Amino acid sequence: TGTIGSGGMGTVVAAERDDGVYRQKVAIKLIRAGLKDARAQERFALERRILARLSHPGIARILDGGSADGRPYLVMEYVEGRPVTVDTERRRLGLAQTLDRFAAVCEAVSHAHRNLVVHADIKPSNVIAAEDGSIKLVDFGIARLTAELDEDEIEGPYPLTKGYAAPERLAGQPPTVASDVYSLGALLHEMLSGHRPDGRAMSEVAAEAPRRFGPRQLAGELDAIVAKALAEDPARRYPDVASLAADLGSFCDKRPISAMRPTLAYRSRRFLARNRLPLAIGGAVFILLAAAAIVSTSLYFDARRQRAAAEARFEEVRSLAKFQLFTLYGQLAALPGTLPARERLTREAQLYLDRLAALPDASAAVKLETAMGYNRLAEVQGVPNSPNLGRIEAAKRNLGKAAAMLVPLASVRPANPAALRELARARLMQADMAIWQDNATATGERLLGAAEPLVAAGRDGSAEWRALENQRRTVRLDVLGWSERYAEESAFASDTIGWLERLPAAERRLPAYIIARAEAHNARAEGDWYRDRRREALLDAREADRLVREALARHPGRPELLSARLASGYNLITSLEPLGLEDGILEMALDVLAVARRLRAIEPNDRMIAWRIRNTEALAAQLLSDAGRHGEAVAIQAGIVESEERRLAAAPADTRTARDLAFSRKVLGNLHWTAGRAGRACAIWRSSEAAFARLEQAGTLNEWDKSNVVAGLRGNLAICRGEAPASTYRSGA
Repeated sequence: TGTIGSGGMGTVVAAERDDGVYRQKVAIKLIRAGLKDARAQERFALERRILARLSHPGIARILDGGSADGRPYLVMEYVEGRPVTVDTERRRLGLAQTLDRFAAVCEAVSHAHRNLVVHADIKPSNVIAAEDGSIKLVDFGIARLTAELDEDEIEGPYPLTKGYAAPERLAGQPPTVASDVYSLGALLHEMLSGHRPDGRAMSEVAAEAPRRFGPRQLAGELDAIVAKALAEDPARRYPDVASLAADLGSFCDKRPISAMRPTLAYRSRRFLARNRLPLAIGGAVFILLAAAAIVSTSLYFDARRQRAAAEARFEEVRSLAKFQLFTLYGQLAALPGTLPARERLTREAQLYLDRLAALPDASAAVKLETAMGYNRLAEVQGVPNSPNLGRIEAAKRNLGKAAAMLVPLASVRPANPAALRELARARLMQADMAIWQDNATATGERLLGAAEPLVAAGRDGSAEWRALENQRRTVRLDVLGWSERYAEESAFASDTIGWLERLPAAERRLPAYIIARAEAHNARAEGDWYRDRRREALLDAREADRLVREALARHPGRPELLSARLASGYNLITSLEPLGLEDGILEMALDVLAVARRLRAIEPNDRMIAWRIRNTEALAAQLLSDAGRHGEAVAIQAGIVESEERRLAAAPADTRTARDLAFSRKVLGNLHWTAGRAGRACAIWRSSEAAFARLEQAGTLNEWDKSNVVAGLRGNLAICRGEAPASTYRSGA
């Protein structure tokens, strides 16, 4: 239907299907007539193989291929849009949005590199911005598979683009990851300054020929990042695209970057820049909120006071309360040593919300806002799967208060989508607590069933709804996994991965969605593992761990990412070991153990984090035992048991801690058995079995524990009683 363009390889045309089945616009690349020699055709066939192995939302995908009249052709996804530099300029995007776009390009190039593909021709015309703002990397015409061609096969009749090709490429060297990093640096230079690199710093260019960003915005870190990417010597550039993206992420988060000298003054400036707000107002907000809550609500109740003044102060407190609970708490949660401040903040928030809930004749908007506050307060107090203070019972009470306020608001017709979403959030968090805290999978599934119609009814295409849908999918995967419905778990995990990969690029890069992708890959790995698809499961476990590690490189120190690293590292190690791929896993386990100890210093009360730390320590203990380091192994596991004994003594009715303690004792018995201390092992196993029996009698033991953990434990006790040979010992789950 028309020509899109021509290049060294051939011509690219626009086309449509004409078979009457369905309409689809595509791009077809035809090799040009003068390049029909065997070498050119092999290079064209190579491009097909390259594109076929790349599957990423930021890379134009291959649809078909073949030969017509002796001319090979390639049918590709049609990408309608403008070169990223042109589109960015026309939209007048701000600095953060421009860097976000560039991060999307880096993500696509990183995917290619992970599949052993270098693009070798990154330039604005090969990075297309679609109308919806998404980014597509196109034209792998001179790309290469780094593992498939010899060096003498590199050169060909395809011109390089001056200004974007690395110096070593212009000198005839083969394309590498380092040359793609250089091209990305040139692209970033043009996106920010409006000009191709000419050897000067971006801030100098901006000072002489200003565009959207002035020299003050580009000087310093951004100049340093671009200069490092454009270093003439490949060894002085970023080692890979992920490192370049990580430095940009650190810049956006006001953290130190690797391209700057790590002086004390520089690191101090970065710390103050990113923590100025919480450090400046952290103390004042507590005093102000406590005083203002009492004064404003008293004014509200007292009709003799001036109504206008009361309402004005009431609105001020509402605004302040939302800030401190939804914004300030999140900032403090990422800082070590802020636990006392966060606990005080939640106490003040509880006082304020309870006063607000008691207001007579409050409007629907105030009731909705109060319920949202209760949900958020419960989340930070004790809802699993997000950093919390371990205040489980307080969290349950506040979720109940939120639901009681939201049910009548959600039943009004026409329904308020925000009320539907917030009630769904309350039910999903209740389901999470039932599954992870109370070991009650059936209750969790019932609460999930109550939430899912609300999620569907509240759908409005907003970012808030997508966050809620992500939460629903996470809980559904938990239910399927704990219920041992592995085929369903694997299928739903695949659907969730696809859904997450179709989210807007900016959202896909948020830590919450990266964690969700990692959890979905881990869920699919679990479903495949227990259906004897272990090699497939290992691929998913590797991908989950990679996603989290790359996110941590961009956002170091984030508690939720550190917690996700414990889960992904644990799952990867426990997938490698049974497959006999044991080289280096003890070192990997000790590395994850270091993450666990770092995280414990930040979030000592979080139950989910404590559970993951316990699993990480237990895994390290087991691997140390396997390596013959029995003393270290027993010491680590005994420490786990002591910690859980203290936790249970503080909360005797906590069934989750009771279960965890029983399990940890069972593992400690295993380590003593392996160390040759059979009498000690049997005594510990008996105490573990008695604890599991009490949980089973109370109806709080799930089916997985019954059929795996307890069954193995009782088999080992049969050895202790002389009813079974020692050869039947099971280390078990």
